[in-house]
Amino acid sequence: MVPSYISRSVAGSYDNEAVAIFALIFTFYLYVKTLNIGSLFYATLNAIAYFYMVC
Repeated sequence: MVPSYISRSVAGSYDNEAVAIFALIFTFYLYVKTLNIGSLFYATLNAIAYFYMVC
């Protein structure tokens, strides 16, 4: 467990900030995967994840 993550959220709870941290990390992961693979599928998933992060 990461102490900074636990301090920003209630462990196991769906706090707004916990969802935002997940969306940020997932969007960054898909961005790096899109750059490495160069697939349109991952680029589309990245765009959807980015839209979810912004919302």
